[in-house]
Amino acid sequence: MIFFGFVLSCSIVAQSPEASRANKFKLGDSPAEMRAAAVLETVQSGDEVSIRKLINEQVVADFRDAYPMEQHISAFKRMHENIGGAEVAAIMFSQPNSVDVTLKLSSGKYLKLSLQVAAEAPHLITMMGFGPGEAPSGAKGPSASTFSFSSFDDLDAQLRQMTDADKFSGVVVATKNGQAQFQKAYGFADRTRKISNQSDTLFDVGSINKQFTGVAVLKLAQEGRLNLDDPLGKFLKGFPPEIANRVTIRQLLQHRSGWGDYLDYPKFVENPARFRTVNDYLELIRTIPLEFEPGSKDRYSNIGFAVLGGVIEAVTGRSYFDVVSDVVYGPAGMKSTGSFARGASGKNMAIGYTRLQSKGTASDQSAPLVSNSSLFPPSGSPAGGGYSNAEDLRLFVLALLENRLLDKEHTALLLNRYSPPSGSAMRARWGFAGGAQGVSAVVLVDLVTRDTVVVLANLDMPVSEGIGDAIFRHLNQAVR
Repeated sequence: MIFFGFVLSCSIVAQSPEASRANKFKLGDSPAEMRAAAVLETVQSGDEVSIRKLINEQVVADFRDAYPMEQHISAFKRMHENIGGAEVAAIMFSQPNSVDVTLKLSSGKYLKLSLQVAAEAPHLITMMGFGPGEAPSGAKGPSASTFSFSSFDDLDAQLRQMTDADKFSGVVVATKNGQAQFQKAYGFADRTRKISNQSDTLFDVGSINKQFTGVAVLKLAQEGRLNLDDPLGKFLKGFPPEIANRVTIRQLLQHRSGWGDYLDYPKFVENPARFRTVNDYLELIRTIPLEFEPGSKDRYSNIGFAVLGGVIEAVTGRSYFDVVSDVVYGPAGMKSTGSFARGASGKNMAIGYTRLQSKGTASDQSAPLVSNSSLFPPSGSPAGGGYSNAEDLRLFVLALLENRLLDKEHTALLLNRYSPPSGSAMRARWGFAGGAQGVSAVVLVDLVTRDTVVVLANLDMPVSEGIGDAIFRHLNQAVR
């Protein structure tokens, strides 16, 4: 399951092509590619002096002053921990004011930097985000997961072509000013029975469930029933002191607890079907040691959110799933969302289809598509694997931004990665996603206009992320 992760909006002063070429990350001479090279070089260095210099000299004042300098430095250092040693694998998409750069990490996995700049000189960066990537074809231009289109009719034609080639299957929704600009379904929810996807089909949304868990934790904080800086041991027993007394609720939320992923552990892989309750996950997690000092760096953590589910149950004395239903689904009007059993009777649920042999491997497009039903637990958890549809996810975004789920202070915490924001509001993109074998889902939101893109697919990640990025770019261009 993939967390859409680090999103940073900032503005870089123009450099000459010669200055860009002096960097290790040698891209092209377009404004977007030059800015991407500058940002990658700064992240790669991890040097506080370089980061501070970039923030002070190359970032637009309203963004620079919106956050304390130490918060800017911390964000860059966290990304340095994640992509230090990365190399540019390919430019998958490039226009003068927009670029997607695929990075190959030392682990062999791929990461994508999506970046946009203003059309006018000095071409300040308006959006930047790091998300999951895929093995590149090695050439500029559209791929199965990153492409451009000239109109919504063109988008529809391309998605139909991808569907015919078994490269897309799902639902795509884009809204502007509260009105649907594009809403269509493609491919099969069940390939054996030839049941087509519909606009209301339920998809496994992977780690999008983490947003619902985050809201539930913040609701308890808003009510004064916990503090984000409380230690884990205040709520859950059975963890060794070096974990119970040092790992905090905030660190669990921010993927900075020191824990990683239970999906790789043999006891999970050998029998995922036995994980049905939050306590089933806690029994395994209590045996898993930390991988690094809590708070010292980022490490994407399904473990952290499973533990947060346990915290929610301990504080409320109720089932995690009932709490989330009461504080998220109900107030948002999400009538179709839940951690249902896979293949539940009477549910219009899409079956996930995968070509991946294991988590984190590159997808072999020549491999046959097979059901992912045996790879995951029978139902979702606080870390992911629940089901939702495009309309419910749109309603979740609307309820959150209208402060109907949390008050303004705690909504801002969620949007700012569980740290208090400072300074004035600014135009920014917020996004969250989920992905695994046979699962690809993304939601992108303009926090000012509230324009929203939802892409859900029952094929391998990261196909939805690329489509969502392209649609979001199109909506932003329409504004200008």
